[in-house]
Amino acid sequence: MSLKAGLKDRTFYAIINFASESVKNNEEAIRDALFRFSRKYGIQVTSCFETDSTTHNWDEIDRQFNIAKHGSDLLVFGGDGTQTYILNKIIQEEVDINIIGISVGTMNINAFSITLSELDYVLDFPQIIELDAICCHVNEKKYFCFIDSVVTTTCVSRINGKISQASAEGILNGHKYRSVPELVGNKDTTIVIKNGMDAISLPSFNKIYTISCAFLNDGLKARVLAGGADPSTCAGFQWGIIVSDFPLVWADVTQEELQLRAPIKSLFFPLLSTNSVGIQHLSKKAHLVIDGNVISKINSLNITYAKNVCKIIRAGGNK
Repeated sequence: MSLKAGLKDRTFYAIINFASESVKNNEEAIRDALFRFSRKYGIQVTSCFETDSTTHNWDEIDRQFNIAKHGSDLLVFGGDGTQTYILNKIIQEEVDINIIGISVGTMNINAFSITLSELDYVLDFPQIIELDAICCHVNEKKYFCFIDSVVTTTCVSRINGKISQASAEGILNGHKYRSVPELVGNKDTTIVIKNGMDAISLPSFNKIYTISCAFLNDGLKARVLAGGADPSTCAGFQWGIIVSDFPLVWADVTQEELQLRAPIKSLFFPLLSTNSVGIQHLSKKAHLVIDGNVISKINSLNITYAKNVCKIIRAGGNK
């Protein structure tokens, strides 16, 4: 969809994820931002503030999307998981629409969505950004993530106003409750990195709590996926995999819980866009979580790199 089309010829819809506590807490700020946006650009934005937020599945977001996808421009208010969910819908349904992601969720660490204040000028100097993705192949379906894919038993979520760990299985069943991360693999779990005909098998662990494939942006290169990545060793690598005998994604872990466990062991392997990752023989409780969204229970998983899978709009450098 062209950005050169006159604003009066474009139809704007807003998807708002009120199943998120963080979004509900920002309702007034979202209303104000939409009012300023509409007034400044002289356009009407169709939105639905009366939504069903009693469940934690995606039925309500699907309902909003099925209306919004017939427009020209889509504003998505939520966290990383909401942005990723909508981007997957656009890719899978091959929808031609401009998308602007606005970060108001529990986690907002992606590099492509904007803040509520940036919405005030996003159409003054809009930038089109093409996004690469990590593609997870599960049961003959493809799921795209834009931050990381994690094999785990829990995911980060806000529960009763606090950042915590929610049971992945519980979320799939429509219930959100705190859970302590459990094992996803053991010495029988195999992880194979392929590049054409070449293959490398990663060393096995007796206990595996985390398997994660993530983009190696500059921040991660410098800070490390707990395994030893740094800017010099990771230069030229687009993504990487980490395997650990500790649940690395554990938002509310206490010092006491950390001290009761053995020293953390992990391994890191940098990946090129031509690499693929094959994972087999996971535990019965292993689930796939992409960008914070619980996808499904899994026993095996294949992961590849996908270039330029979708486009988003960001605010330009000038205001």
